[in-house]
Amino acid sequence: MNLCAPWPKIAGILNVTPDSFSDGGCHLQTRNAVERGLQMVVEGAHIIDVGGESTRPGAARVSAEEQMKRILPVIDALVAHEVPISVDTTSALVARVCIDRGATMINDISAGKDDPAMFPLAVEREVDICLMHKRGNPAVMQQLTHYDDVVDEVHHYLAMRAQAFLEAGGSAGRLFLDPGIGLPKDSQANLRLIMSMGRLRQLGYQTYLGASRKSFIGAICQVEDPRERLPGSLVVAMEAYRQGVHMLRVHDVAATVQALKMAAALWAHTDNNKL
Repeated sequence: MNLCAPWPKIAGILNVTPDSFSDGGCHLQTRNAVERGLQMVVEGAHIIDVGGESTRPGAARVSAEEQMKRILPVIDALVAHEVPISVDTTSALVARVCIDRGATMINDISAGKDDPAMFPLAVEREVDICLMHKRGNPAVMQQLTHYDDVVDEVHHYLAMRAQAFLEAGGSAGRLFLDPGIGLPKDSQANLRLIMSMGRLRQLGYQTYLGASRKSFIGAICQVEDPRERLPGSLVVAMEAYRQGVHMLRVHDVAATVQALKMAAALWAHTDNNKL
């Protein structure tokens, strides 16, 4: 594997929610959210992933109207600064309005299953789309963590959803596939999926990984506060780079970019680019 290749693109996480697992309430005010989005761009984010609905276990569903109330002022302000925007939603209505306001990517954790209008929208508007694996909804997902073979099952699911997007007229070059770390998987399943990102690439699509600050890092490292999980998150980011992941979704943009730069410099001087 060529570790001198460009490191993954960075999607900076901007949750305009009161209840997200790590930063709920931090950016609920438009001014705070916009300042954080601009800061992440300065730190090296390629795109800002803006969401108005938490998907943490136990979270309540949020209407399309409430999502738009939360995120549209933020998106408008960031687009005015020419910031690339991804909208994190399973609602085609929310996605359509955000694309009208300048968003260029959809991050759909339901992989187009929650709203049958999502794939036609992405095809019509020619935007990128990330399809994620998950089971159930936030109310019940933690009861659905058993898999006979998590890698095979997740990759098969994503391959089927990718095919459905292509059959809807979509372009393979617009697709990102995300194994859905933690939604719902236990720690060992999450580790197996991260270590299989190179295999996921073999499906022929771009890959996407969102593991930043997640609970499996806390469980393994015995760190309860999500905001204290940066070291573990950076190790995951380095492995994602080694696996050839195309985009990382992270909270801590500056630290991740610095770690990727250092990894690239070190790996450029290893024999045959191998660890």
